[in-house]
Amino acid sequence: MKILDHSKKLLVGVTAAGILTLGGGAAAYAATGPASSTPGANPPAAAHPGNHHGAFRVAVRTAVEAAATTLGTTPQELREQLETSQQSLATFAGDRLDAVKSAVVTALGSKIDEAQSSGRITQERADGMRSRVDTFVDRLVNHVPQPHPAGAPTQPAS
Repeated sequence: MKILDHSKKLLVGVTAAGILTLGGGAAAYAATGPASSTPGANPPAAAHPGNHHGAFRVAVRTAVEAAATTLGTTPQELREQLETSQQSLATFAGDRLDAVKSAVVTALGSKIDEAQSSGRITQERADGMRSRVDTFVDRLVNHVPQPHPAGAPTQPAS
């Protein structure tokens, strides 16, 4: 869908710095591995090449779901509305902007806490990520989506 693809691009651009850090933490964990590993056990998800993309998708999905829930809509409807109106999430949210930002910060903080408590990232990495969440959220809510060129694919190839 056209909106979904554009929203992904929007969120990719806005979240790259903070979320890539999460991927970097996963890669660092994969490189060092857990303190003890059981022979024959399945490796952690972070040990699989390219798995940092999964962490990125989780973070983007988390932010969009939190914003949509706060605004009383679905993530898909929110993406469609932002694309159609070509306005920022801040403009769209209006007087509910602070509630949207708070919900996104809380949701992302929970994901970071979960990654840290499960050992996928270190305390230091988690602290660094937390320090960048507010900047990420500000960029997310102030980004204005741009229309896709005519004939451009609206969803990535499977």
